[in-house]
Amino acid sequence: MIARTRPLASGRTPSEQEQQALRSHRSCSALILPCAIIVLILAMFGPLMGGGVVLHLDSPVNLIGPYPRAAIAVGPVPPELAARAPVDALLVALYRALPWGQVRLLPVIAAVVLAAWGFARLFAGRRLAIFGATLLYATNPFMYERIVAGQDLLVLGYSLLPLLLSALWAAPTTRRILTLAVVSAAAAALSLHLVFVAGVLCGTFLVTDVVRRRWLEARTLVIGGGLAAACSLYWIVPAVAHWGRLGVVPVTDLSLFRSTPDPHLGLAANLAGLYGFWRQGWPLPKDGLPGWPVLLVALWAVMAAGLANALRDERRRERLLPVLVAGLIGLVLAAGNKGPAGGAYAWMFEHVPLVRIMREPQKWLVLLVLAYAVAFGEGVDAIQRAVRGRNARVAAALVVLAIPAAYGFSSFWGSGGYVRPSAYPASWAQADAVMGEGPGLVVALPWHRYLALPWAQDRVVSDPMASAFRRGVIVSADPEFTGLARSGRDPLADGIGELLDEGAAGRQVAGDLRRLGVQYLLLAKVDDWINSMWILDQDAIVVARSWDDLVLFEIQPPPEP
Repeated sequence: MIARTRPLASGRTPSEQEQQALRSHRSCSALILPCAIIVLILAMFGPLMGGGVVLHLDSPVNLIGPYPRAAIAVGPVPPELAARAPVDALLVALYRALPWGQVRLLPVIAAVVLAAWGFARLFAGRRLAIFGATLLYATNPFMYERIVAGQDLLVLGYSLLPLLLSALWAAPTTRRILTLAVVSAAAAALSLHLVFVAGVLCGTFLVTDVVRRRWLEARTLVIGGGLAAACSLYWIVPAVAHWGRLGVVPVTDLSLFRSTPDPHLGLAANLAGLYGFWRQGWPLPKDGLPGWPVLLVALWAVMAAGLANALRDERRRERLLPVLVAGLIGLVLAAGNKGPAGGAYAWMFEHVPLVRIMREPQKWLVLLVLAYAVAFGEGVDAIQRAVRGRNARVAAALVVLAIPAAYGFSSFWGSGGYVRPSAYPASWAQADAVMGEGPGLVVALPWHRYLALPWAQDRVVSDPMASAFRRGVIVSADPEFTGLARSGRDPLADGIGELLDEGAAGRQVAGDLRRLGVQYLLLAKVDDWINSMWILDQDAIVVARSWDDLVLFEIQPPPEP
């Protein structure tokens, strides 16, 4: 088939040179968005791509080190670990094949790419809207805190919500059903919290379809959800079989993990500003922005401009209204037992154990983040189209895009310089060489889940020994939060912790540790390491090797009869 050449405005057929210039222009235009996304990724993570490994607060300790391994559960498998099994297996294989520390950044980098892909499906052909929505979605305070907290898989799961929304907007076809099923199952595999979040988003569209009697759309949505459940049977079956393990999360956790208010503006304004994470310990974007509410109002103004334009179109209105409703629901639920639906939330948390997975209600806020991003994308597009003149349009676009960039400025340049790559101490590799491979376990000391490490800029992080050695390493499972149960999450770690307490009290515990499969105790000289020197009083535990920053103890085998 011969391609037809479109005539120029003058009516004449373009020359070969003009056709080539036109094709070149189109090719360059097609590269603008990918290049912009690459620049965004480099602006966010560029300083972290050097040598070493990036340690965040809750970086997946089973994956982050030189010897990644799938998450190990002793006894009944917790549903979340079962759900993550395929993701763990994939990442373990990837990290072992590509052992460089920078590869561990792939989940958060992929999160930006996946979000951009989802918004590209939502705003087909509208490049500025795609980039504006991606910029706000990836760099807002909510996402910043989750990245700094090291919740990589949760962030990756959140990045699938724009793709899920694109499937909800699509025509009721087989492709829509398959997309709904695959994206929903993948999100659940990354974090069980997304079962609830995605459920509210899909439920909002389902109710809308039923109210408007769009039975075909409702049917495809139900079928897609059923297929997603079928794809998730590998973790649903263990979850049902060990339903009682949900009791590990006590009712009191709702108070411990509740969303936090702004000291001046209260809870509602803090949540509307995409803050409220209960965990503290890092600089917040608003700490460097005394006038952050002004920027928030500016964001709302751009969103309002976009929605005012989009909602005049019936088709776009039908798509946007459920998203806005889901965002409002997310805002209400993010307040937990302190919001307008606080009584119902508290009752469900107490009487419906499954809801306890959402013990941290601020995670509902991602629904508001999604609604904000969609509305902002519409706003950027509407404002650019309303401005006359090429230069004026470029200037308007830059000014509007600067608002979310300034609002979430801490997301750039390695979390605003708060995080830098770290290098494991040389003594750790030497200790690994001494221990070698074998079935005997290693106990990581000091016996704390979280440690302030001098070689990680003195930031508090999860003990990275878990995947730093070829042997299996047991780290404390006790987060040591006031009011949070100390045990019940890992029976083996709980048992070892009790023996360590007894050893510190003066009892000889080498034999009991040996019966639990422990061969080595590895003491890093950080935090309160001096409190572990009671080990020197243990008759059957000897120093195998010592360094300036590390001591390797070995449990002697029992005497032969």
